[in-house]
Amino acid sequence: MWLLVGGLAAILVLVGAGALLTFFLTTQARRQEAVSPPPVSGTMLSARTGHTATPLPGGKILVIGGFGAPAGQDGVEALASAEFFDPATGAWSAAPSMRGARGGHTATRLANGKVLVVGGKAAAPLATAEIYVPASGSRAGEAGTGSWSPAGQMAAGRSEHTATLLPGGWVLIVGGVGRDGPLATAEIYDPERGVWMSGGRMSTPRYGHTATLLPDGKVLVVGGSAGREPLASVEIFDLFTGAWLRAPGLVTGHTGHSATVLRGDRILVVGGATSAAELYDPVSGAWSRTGSLATARGAQTAALLPDGRVLVAGGNSLDGKCLTTVELFDPAAGAWTSGGSLIKSRVGHTMTLLSSGKLLVAGGAESRGAPDLQVLSAWEFFEAAAAR
Repeated sequence: MWLLVGGLAAILVLVGAGALLTFFLTTQARRQEAVSPPPVSGTMLSARTGHTATPLPGGKILVIGGFGAPAGQDGVEALASAEFFDPATGAWSAAPSMRGARGGHTATRLANGKVLVVGGKAAAPLATAEIYVPASGSRAGEAGTGSWSPAGQMAAGRSEHTATLLPGGWVLIVGGVGRDGPLATAEIYDPERGVWMSGGRMSTPRYGHTATLLPDGKVLVVGGSAGREPLASVEIFDLFTGAWLRAPGLVTGHTGHSATVLRGDRILVVGGATSAAELYDPVSGAWSRTGSLATARGAQTAALLPDGRVLVAGGNSLDGKCLTTVELFDPAAGAWTSGGSLIKSRVGHTMTLLSSGKLLVAGGAESRGAPDLQVLSAWEFFEAAAAR
């Protein structure tokens, strides 16, 4: 009898110890999961290039459309799909698809938190527009939430245009490539009435340009191309008169460049088939040269960092290779320094500054000089080293 009771007690002790060990391991795993940082790189749900990435209310990122590579097929096709990125977890989830596939479009977050998607290209340049309405409150950016609705149609289909949010909430669409080539026309969307209006006509048709809102509410349109050569011409749109005004030209022609508003309202224009960089002073209206990039590049992405420096990443070199290199511009010194490298070389990607100060670099295409590009699903976080 004693042996039976003793044996049963031993079994109970072992069972109890096993339960305790299981509880301990489960608790540790949950604790580790709770404190584990998000991944620093990974893959999106779909490979895409020529897409857009827009921050939503609440901090999640909405990635829309672009061009993808169909499995087992050559070339690329326009995408209607969209996806959410959660910076807190590093996780991607499906968002509702657009009503129509498009790449090379623009996406503008409106004052009410909705996202206006305009133009782009599928089989041909598109005149259509759509609005994404996020879910309300904390559900914004949750998997599958939100909805799309039509937002009318422009007078002309276009891709590779610009979209600028104007004071009062209107959106100015400028230039781009239409069915018959580069466009000089501009159009304005009024979200309150849901209508499109003419925005007049520039003196020069252009695509691959930039359009930047100035402190006085006017829009500075810089460079681009009307054919093969980069443009040095600059035009200003005056919303209050509806007129286009000629402005002093660039020192060097730029196309596929970036334009970044610095602290103090000067505008840095850099790259675009060149290593040259220039500064625009909105008070004097004059351009001046500043330090050049170490590597000439075009179609790069650029972001103003919280410390006032400008970071440019990726893009194409003059020989057509995609770049991994990152460069940093210090406005006080007027000089560029190396900022390290991306994990993957890429062009046609997006780069979004997050509230953490990190940059989300997503998608694009990769090539090392071959005639074809590999569309990427890869994403990565990039964090600039502190200024010395």
